[in-house]
Amino acid sequence: MLLIDTPRWPAHGTLYGHLVSDESLWELHEGARAAGLDVRAFDHDHYDLRADRVTAALGAGARQVDERELVRRLRAGGQRILPAEHAPRRSRARAEVRDQVLAVLPRQDSTARALVETVLDRHTVETRRYHDVRHLCEMLRTQRRLAESDGQPMHRTQVLATLFHDAVHDGVGGQDERRSADLACELLPTLGLPGSEAREVERLVMLTVHHQPEADDPVGQHFSDADMAILASAPGRYHVSVRDIRREYQRFDDQDWRRGRRLALTGFLDSPHIFHGATARRLFEDRARERVADELAHLEASFLEEL
Repeated sequence: MLLIDTPRWPAHGTLYGHLVSDESLWELHEGARAAGLDVRAFDHDHYDLRADRVTAALGAGARQVDERELVRRLRAGGQRILPAEHAPRRSRARAEVRDQVLAVLPRQDSTARALVETVLDRHTVETRRYHDVRHLCEMLRTQRRLAESDGQPMHRTQVLATLFHDAVHDGVGGQDERRSADLACELLPTLGLPGSEAREVERLVMLTVHHQPEADDPVGQHFSDADMAILASAPGRYHVSVRDIRREYQRFDDQDWRRGRRLALTGFLDSPHIFHGATARRLFEDRARERVADELAHLEASFLEEL
């Protein structure tokens, strides 16, 4: 069932409440569309509801309840997404990535700090909606989790490859990765990184073209698997990521988007496995396949049309 509470949170010159579903995210998206809400108002397990859209939400079948009842019903229906499962805030993600990168650089002077900030700026331009500093932050967290689970160190080449792996993102597969790797090879030696490590950063970045690390390459497996781990995230986080990816590719109309997205999703499901390391498969494989299959089943009724 669709539920709303009374708007009472001030922002942007009006008051906001929440629209939720205690049954499914797909019901939530359908109700939000019927109420005329922008998909950008979606926040993991709810839509922010402006006071002037309350009547429309009620007309779409929502029932008005108090705040505590709304949260209780959301939890009871298994639709609540805890803050720890949310995408990190961009400001926090940028600071976390910056600190980790600076900590592993051979040089940590003003030149090094300026270079890191310049690369991070590439991940914060307006066109970056998914491949941004949040993605970098989540990749680093996942690699650290995998390394600790496997009793392995987190190599600084992984940290640096994470920073550079989407430094160029124009939506051209293969070419973006090559240009990102070239940028790493150009800049990292100026900070005192040995040539062998710069080449390892280049190798890791290029792994993200096809995500096919070798069986005897645990570092490459961790790097590739972390890049794909969003597929196994909490349902609301997964839906946020799909929305944000769609916003990055607004140059495609809805028909072309669905066609391309279907090819990607069926490719995941048809592959023997999405993840390569044993730990990543144990932690992520089943959940990722569940998320992908669920999206594929609802692709024709996508909530992402007409962004």
